[in-house]
Amino acid sequence: MVLTKMCEISEAYYKTSVRNVVVFIPTNFNDFHIQATKEVGLIDGLHVMRIVKEPIAYAIAYWLDMKASSVSDQKNVLVFKLDGGSFLVSLFSIDQEYVIKFKATTEYTKLGGDEFTKRMVNHVVQEFKRMHKKDISRKGRVLRRLRTACERAKRTPSSTARAIIDIDSLYKGIDFYTIITHPTFEELNMDIFRKCMELVDKCLRYAEMEKSSVHEVILLGVSTMIPKKELCKIVSPYDVVVYHAAVRAAILSGCVSNQMFDELLMLDVTPLSLALEINEGLMRVLIPRNTHIPTKMEFGLSTQVDNQTSVIIIVYEGERRRTRDNNFLGKLKLSGITPAPRNVPKINVCFDIDANGILNVSTEEKTSGQKNMITISNAKERLSEEEI
Repeated sequence: MVLTKMCEISEAYYKTSVRNVVVFIPTNFNDFHIQATKEVGLIDGLHVMRIVKEPIAYAIAYWLDMKASSVSDQKNVLVFKLDGGSFLVSLFSIDQEYVIKFKATTEYTKLGGDEFTKRMVNHVVQEFKRMHKKDISRKGRVLRRLRTACERAKRTPSSTARAIIDIDSLYKGIDFYTIITHPTFEELNMDIFRKCMELVDKCLRYAEMEKSSVHEVILLGVSTMIPKKELCKIVSPYDVVVYHAAVRAAILSGCVSNQMFDELLMLDVTPLSLALEINEGLMRVLIPRNTHIPTKMEFGLSTQVDNQTSVIIIVYEGERRRTRDNNFLGKLKLSGITPAPRNVPKINVCFDIDANGILNVSTEEKTSGQKNMITISNAKERLSEEEI
């Protein structure tokens, strides 16, 4: 529905039919989510020309501004994106040869700017109860007006020492007026700020980089409304994704030359660790999270019982120790193994991720030469061509 609506808006503006789209997705989308996005486009009658993860848009927009500003020094850039429902921290570097290398990416999908508003609303509800002895915590219409006022006030503390909430006839003819100071706002949300900094520290730890080595910080989402210091203003926090999508679409459709991107080399990373299941449901990680792609990793294993002629390889993604706490991706069976005592057959398992982030898993038994391979797609949960 979202893609259809956006196409309708574009068609109304440009007075022409729109059927080709470039879609940006969150960084934690795996192959299943990417395939599902493509299928949504097909269902809506659209051709998804390219699917790009959001951090790439930030990196390329920053690179384009570097070129426009004739900046040639190597830069380490941290992206701090806190929007309504999720929080992303990404760290990338750009060197003198215009090589963009993603160092690490971390994301928390249950933390967002809406939580700031919720805290302010709860605070004001308690203030109203204290001042007027009336409970409005279950008054839906009142809370909607209050939320709108808090949403506006939330952006104020960045530029002034206090935010004013003034609502006429909020409840039963009672006018409400209160002031939220900057210290009060920080106190209400201190645990959120700590979680944000924990994720920043984790991203720096994954990238093996000190805070002092970060040259620029780009704020995106609602976090741009409440800064504590002067940060990077080169990239527009509102237009960065749309800007890159427009450039990418223009290149793919042949409207502009791809020459400007010829000198650009980008190295993306895997958002989650990729592993296979070993004894007792444990994870054996082959490709750790934040590994640069494309990449290939191999692992050797053998049979567990005498004369075993087949093995099943089960693939997961995630950071937990046990497979049951991670995401199942797929499995494949290797048959025709030469009968032999346990631990004698030599079986090679290979995880191969291409530049698009698609994982291919292959197995080979050295003695018999038997091979098998799958492309991870969670086919069981996907729609068939007939259903699409």
